[in-house]
Amino acid sequence: MKKKFEKAVVLIIEITLLVLNITLYNVLSDSPNSWLGNWANIFGFISFLIGGVKVIIESIINLMHKDFTADILFSIALTASVIIGLHLTAATLILMMGIGDLLEEWTIEKAHGNIKQMLNLLPDNALIKADREQKFVEKSIQEIRLGDKVLVKEGTRIPVDGLVIDGEALVNQSSVTGESIPSLKQKEDQVYAGTLVEEGFIIFCAKSICQDSSLEKVVQLVESAQKEKSNFQEITDKWAQYFTPFIIFIALFVWIGTNNILYTMSVLLVSCPCSLLISVPTAFIAAIANSAKNGLWIKSGKIVEKLGRVNMIFLDKTGTLTSGILSVASIYSSKPRKDIEKTILRLAASAEMMANHPIAKAIITRSKLQNIKPIKPISLKSLKGKGIHAEIMLEGKQNNILVGNALLLKNLDKELIVENEHVVNRIYVVQNNEVLGHISLRDELKSSARKMVEGLKEIGLRDVIMLTGDKKEIAEYIANELGIEVYKSQMLPEDKLAVVKESMEIGAIPLFIGDGINDAPSIALSSVGVAIGQGGTDIAVDVADVILLSSNLEKIVYAIKLGKKTLKKAKINILIAIIMNFVGILLSIFGILTPIFASAWHVIQSLIVVLNASLILRFKI
Repeated sequence: MKKKFEKAVVLIIEITLLVLNITLYNVLSDSPNSWLGNWANIFGFISFLIGGVKVIIESIINLMHKDFTADILFSIALTASVIIGLHLTAATLILMMGIGDLLEEWTIEKAHGNIKQMLNLLPDNALIKADREQKFVEKSIQEIRLGDKVLVKEGTRIPVDGLVIDGEALVNQSSVTGESIPSLKQKEDQVYAGTLVEEGFIIFCAKSICQDSSLEKVVQLVESAQKEKSNFQEITDKWAQYFTPFIIFIALFVWIGTNNILYTMSVLLVSCPCSLLISVPTAFIAAIANSAKNGLWIKSGKIVEKLGRVNMIFLDKTGTLTSGILSVASIYSSKPRKDIEKTILRLAASAEMMANHPIAKAIITRSKLQNIKPIKPISLKSLKGKGIHAEIMLEGKQNNILVGNALLLKNLDKELIVENEHVVNRIYVVQNNEVLGHISLRDELKSSARKMVEGLKEIGLRDVIMLTGDKKEIAEYIANELGIEVYKSQMLPEDKLAVVKESMEIGAIPLFIGDGINDAPSIALSSVGVAIGQGGTDIAVDVADVILLSSNLEKIVYAIKLGKKTLKKAKINILIAIIMNFVGILLSIFGILTPIFASAWHVIQSLIVVLNASLILRFKI
């Protein structure tokens, strides 16, 4: 901001000096110095000293390092205008370049200006309780340390990232994940800095400090995008290096052929490859800023480019296509008894009521939904690798209840009951040595999974492949449900890695989406690795190129569309820059563009490509 303010002040001074040069030209007399001409030209010369000398010195330094920048052409033209005494022209050129530079910077800043404004969403203070403190005390959010407990009430914003340890609240996460519908946050759920508690309250454990929150990471991400160049940008930069010497040669040819220094200056000014140099980076910066506002963190411009070229998709199943949380799919029994399904669920919930593993949680949750109250067991005994044994009083009689997997029945020499093959697990319930039936558990599909697959096909991505460690029956069921034609089951991490590697060896540009530690190698190897940030493991997030903050898989389609649109914009910008440069050179050679108009032409073409790139900011999901 300070640098921008300084540029604005210099620009105001240059405008003032140019106005004085013009208005006083017919008022003041000629000086005795023929080079200076009218005394009013001294204002133009001062403008040259303020805005031109620095550019010329930097150009000389760059030239000494064999770095042919766009400023070299401008410096030659500016120096020539001062030497031949065209001070008013020199002042106008400096002003035009200053305006162009400021407008370009302002437009590029728009690409991440809105992102920086996100930091304003953070509250100044928060209710904090450190380890040794007995109650919550209002303090500056700068004082929050890792492990501190933070209380957030209804209507206030969350100050840092953390994990909920108590309470329940509806949290509006649109500022971070792009989701417009508030998300219910309960114990063990992750919360993000800057999000708003709309209803209820939560107490969470701080997992980051203020300077390292998710919002800060978004800002850093967008700013770092300017530093890391895409392959596309490296090509244009390299081309510009050869373009500058070529234009100098053309200008010399024009000077020799016309003997007109003004024509030569116009060629130099109109040919500055600034528009070419900024045509690509502005598009990529705008894309990264757009994605960040929509809950996708793309780590560099190179990744945006690769997203636009992706031609193969690999999908992990558990935790990616599915929620990773078990739920009861069905309750089955061959016994023709009244309310047998409720009995099975009640006995299973009674045996599992003291457990905390995923299967127990699924059974307890289902019993609560059906208002079935479990019975507190007299005794419990764990059967390692098989299940649990419980003694329960029913109608005044003691009952032996066994709840467990298929190994339990094999041990009892009981016949397995098979209802369907697409469930994750089956929990059998045995009462007094009689098999009552089983509870089928399933890992539920995410609601956005099918829409993502359909969306990928709509944009021409037919090679969508699911890779899973689950058995074939489950993989086939999930693939059929989602419309995925190719799937591979019972895969180890090294098997997934081999498949990705093989695809790259035949020229594919694969995108791999996963969330677990076992997915990390494949995420790291893929052309584009995507990690599910919400619920994903830290290692998967660390090696990923793209981080999806929400569980909305449709945003993968949006990311690929954004990459394709950005590539298209970059190509159009390059075409605009080259055509306008070529036309401008021709107009300058024939004397149609004077140095001042040539400078204006240069500013206009730079502004056109920047504004065209900034339209990516409006791209919507």
